Amino acid sequence: QSGASLARARRRERARGKEEKRKLEESSNLR
Repeated sequence: QSGASLARARRRERARGKEEKRKLEESSNLR
């Protein structure tokens, strides 16, 4: 159970990092 939740949390963190990276690239492109 804890392993499944851990994998899910890790996946969420990865998705959030990808989103932040995309926003950073967009802001840099605007400049």
